[in-house]
Amino acid sequence: METWRIIATCLAAFGGVIMTLLMTGKTRDRRDSTAGDIARVAGWSSLFFAALCLLIAIALPATVVWGIVAAQYMILVLIHHIG
Repeated sequence: METWRIIATCLAAFGGVIMTLLMTGKTRDRRDSTAGDIARVAGWSSLFFAALCLLIAIALPATVVWGIVAAQYMILVLIHHIG
């Protein structure tokens, strides 16, 4: 496996963990949310980011991979500044 794939996968996984925590926190802050809602959000987002990391590690071309990683961190910066 190429080094750039390992680095990109690690960056995407770290960003995915942070985004999962942010999504579960926002779900918890809603008034009518239950523990099941929070678990469902955590499960689906973890599954999504795990599949994304698998695609980054194995199949996607370099341009798409770095575009995904850059977009992920741009979204994290926006979420941090907005709310």
